[in-house]
Amino acid sequence: MRKEDIVTGYRNVKEALQAGSVQKLYILKQKRPSNLQELYSLARCREVEIETLDREKFISLAGNSSVHRGVAALTSPYRYLSWEEMWSGLENKKEEQLILMLDHLEDPHNMGALLRTAEAAGVSYVIIPRDRSVQVNATVRRVAAGAAEWVCVVRVTNLAQTIRRLQEAEFWVYGADDDSSLPYYQADWSRRAVLVLGAEGKGLSRLVKENCDELVYLPMYGRVSSLNVSVAGGILMYDFALSKRRSC
Repeated sequence: MRKEDIVTGYRNVKEALQAGSVQKLYILKQKRPSNLQELYSLARCREVEIETLDREKFISLAGNSSVHRGVAALTSPYRYLSWEEMWSGLENKKEEQLILMLDHLEDPHNMGALLRTAEAAGVSYVIIPRDRSVQVNATVRRVAAGAAEWVCVVRVTNLAQTIRRLQEAEFWVYGADDDSSLPYYQADWSRRAVLVLGAEGKGLSRLVKENCDELVYLPMYGRVSSLNVSVAGGILMYDFALSKRRSC
């Protein structure tokens, strides 16, 4: 049993059950079953085995934290979407859509927060590098609060090459960069777009930055000079989502 395949907390476990990725459900023995009827029902509906554990065994499985709320689940290993699957989906859906690309993020908390916002904002796909980047691990899934079970994450070998292929498919690629002269609210989201976010503290890598069609920035009106990448990404993704609603 791999730690990265254990999800904890009521919301995360519920989403994993609904997505059909749970293999086994674990309940802390002291937890009152009346609080967990929905999870029990979902597990039985999907023929998922349910095991009640004493506190010592549960903590060894889920960790000694109140975050788990007495609920944990063993899930199938996270399934990344292949490039071919994504490409097929893009060909079948020609209207404007947004792809999020993460340029070698390192913090699983930022990754989880971005996946959660991406799912809420209607992002079509999230692209990450295979190497030198955080992957969808247990921390990411916990912070994503269930969104990781629904977001389509695609791993690629070369981000710059991936950008060029998406441009050939008529995607316009925006990179978030503090040195840009184009404020984000002037970006044209009324087309197929890719939003590229750089790594914490490092920003966009040189080749990725050079291959973007345009760079956008978030104006800072206070004393701080920048925002956390997950906060900045949330603002930009929702600017796209709101522009879609305005155009309907």
